[in-house]
Amino acid sequence: MRIAYVTAGTIGLGHVVPAEAVRRGLRRSGNQAEFQVFGPPSDFASARLPHFTPIEIDAEEVTDPFRAPESPLARALTDYRPDLLIAETFWAPLLYLLPISDCPAWLLLRKVPPVWLTGTDEVPFRPEIWDRIISIEPCFEDPIFTDYAEPLVVCNRDELRPPGSLRSRWAVEDRKALVVVAQAGEPGEVDRIAVEEGPAHVVRVDGRSALHPFPLAEWLGDADRIYSGAGYSAYWESKWLGWFDRTVFTPFPRPIDDQEWRLRECASYAPSGNGADQIARWIAETA
Repeated sequence: MRIAYVTAGTIGLGHVVPAEAVRRGLRRSGNQAEFQVFGPPSDFASARLPHFTPIEIDAEEVTDPFRAPESPLARALTDYRPDLLIAETFWAPLLYLLPISDCPAWLLLRKVPPVWLTGTDEVPFRPEIWDRIISIEPCFEDPIFTDYAEPLVVCNRDELRPPGSLRSRWAVEDRKALVVVAQAGEPGEVDRIAVEEGPAHVVRVDGRSALHPFPLAEWLGDADRIYSGAGYSAYWESKWLGWFDRTVFTPFPRPIDDQEWRLRECASYAPSGNGADQIARWIAETA
């Protein structure tokens, strides 16, 4: 089975981590399906994964019914011949490429602006081309969804690095509090996260650096305190993996994400599982 995961995200690691979460969910379930991610080239060194195929996505080209079938994305999918296509958040690049014969198409949506579920006159949302439209964020509900899944998290608790790993990596003395300031978004955002701590060893983890471990979530169990943006992955990793109460979030403005909404509306929600494992089970049912 060949699975194509398509994203057009360009800000931060938010378009890469959910894809990696699904891939790992498949492997945890014993599913050895071929899995390839297609998306715009990333300047994040930590996101250079062997199963990521960089594709230039021209917004005008892919939303033109005459040009889209000849786009680089169309050619890449034709060559790959997927048995299942999964798109996360960005549906417009696939508007004129679906349906693909004998290939179900699933759309995963986290919190997006209302226009995402209607489109515009020039670029209309066509729910009929999707076999499933799945909400992957709690408290984000709409009649258009066919399914609801828990948030996609890149690892589970039993996959965290052993205690002491992060301290050892950055040579932090046991007697010092270990504070992590982490952000993988726009340039300079990690510098805008306010840290208010007394004597401590502060580790700054900028997702753009080759020193950024990927995925960072595997390492954070060591942290006494975490300062982070409130993006989808960082927020739900903290909830599922157990450091929500030790995290101070700074919401950053995004054109297609509402981090302040997430902090406000999802504060009391406790995930009952990892949505990546849930998606893996659904994929097994289609095989």
